Amino acid sequence: MPSLIHIVDDDAQVRAATSFLLSSHGYAVEAYAGGAEFLRDAHLTRGCILLDLRMPDLDGHQVQEELARRGNALPIVIMSGHGDLEAAVHAMKLGAVDYLSKPAAEEALLGTIERALAHTREADSRRAAAAAAAARLQSLSPRERQILRGLLGGLSNKEIARVLALSPRTVEMHRANMMDDLGITNLAEALRLGIDAGLPPLTGSDDERAPSPLPAPPMRPVAGAPALNGEALRLVAESVSDGSWDWSLATGEVRLSAGILERLGYVEAIEPFESLIHPDDLGSFAEEVNAHLAGRTESFSVELRVRRKDGSWAWLFDCGSIVERDQQGTPLRMAGSLSDISRRKQEEQRAREASELLALAQWGAAAGEWELDIETRRLRLSPRSRELHQLPADAAEWMNESAWLEMIHPGDRQTIRAEIARATMTGEPWMVEYRNCAGEVLLGLGKIVHDADGRPRRILGLGQKRGAQMPFTLGGTEPAPRAVAEA
Repeated sequence: MPSLIHIVDDDAQVRAATSFLLSSHGYAVEAYAGGAEFLRDAHLTRGCILLDLRMPDLDGHQVQEELARRGNALPIVIMSGHGDLEAAVHAMKLGAVDYLSKPAAEEALLGTIERALAHTREADSRRAAAAAAAARLQSLSPRERQILRGLLGGLSNKEIARVLALSPRTVEMHRANMMDDLGITNLAEALRLGIDAGLPPLTGSDDERAPSPLPAPPMRPVAGAPALNGEALRLVAESVSDGSWDWSLATGEVRLSAGILERLGYVEAIEPFESLIHPDDLGSFAEEVNAHLAGRTESFSVELRVRRKDGSWAWLFDCGSIVERDQQGTPLRMAGSLSDISRRKQEEQRAREASELLALAQWGAAAGEWELDIETRRLRLSPRSRELHQLPADAAEWMNESAWLEMIHPGDRQTIRAEIARATMTGEPWMVEYRNCAGEVLLGLGKIVHDADGRPRRILGLGQKRGAQMPFTLGGTEPAPRAVAEA
């Protein structure tokens, strides 16, 4: 029987496209136009749920809450066209197993569904194991069950004896009887049965202990919780970075250490922290965090730009992980560190510029080099470039862009202006044929150079007479030259 996927989305085109895609891969599909229709008509006996967040009748969170009230056991994958990190965190807290941004790539969608279905199979397996283990424990007497609970609590025979006010010899006898009743020969199997059945451990704090109890054994951190306290975590993080952060998923509060706040120029934290992240980096940050919250990664790390107090951008390396969960495994808190990598980014930028200049220079001595400062609109022409544009040898090296355009055939000036504007907007390299004022056809190449913050700062280019062979391409691509009409 094919796996069943429940699609809940108010967008008819999304429902149709997703249904077609999943059906073509062998899944059974049931689609619903809204949360109310889904809750009314769906038979939630198998499969998984693809749930949109933003719907007019009931939103995704409301549907999740109602499903939780009904005891739904099917995995839920949230899909949303809104890159809302807070909404994603809330969805995960309500029990979603994963989060996808629309439109989702086919490979990402299919992979997420398979993980969700695997989650269902694992849950079914755990429930079956729990039922089988509970049935086997029915053969134990109340005292034998207490002995097993003591072993689950990590207590020795003597400690169990003191908690239950028994002699060690009596505990040993009940332990042997317990093993016989369960039909097993080793302690590990007994502990596995107790864990699968959900049997609570016996500790010195239980009401069943003797009147003169032992002190309770140290509490074990829940899965994923930090072994260090908050202050120790902060000291460790700041010893290997420029600062630390702590994020409460319950309240949404993000605390930044004084070290990183000082580097950014802030006296106190800015809420929300997301407001400081460069818009171009917010998507990758959200994807990394969501993947970690969904359990697909052991930790997350991302390079991003964060706005300083003075409005400039600092490049930071951000890494972190879940450090606290509740008893059901739901993430409660994340923590991590921030390192300022602005200097490294600047060095990388200088290295890229040097490499690009070298590549341009390698076109040959016959090419003329030029450089346009986008902010000042000033242009620098090499001696060969001045020669190609019919300028005298003693002409100034730098000139205004408007003066340079006067050296170009009147019929081609608008083409050059348009190419420079397009390259500045798109960041793509360009190649264009144009005529100088003497009517000679030149081949012009240009490539945008960005600063460390990703803003276009300069255009580096070469000019050459048409017909000269170009032994390299710009940016790995070779755009077709835009030709001009011959005079």
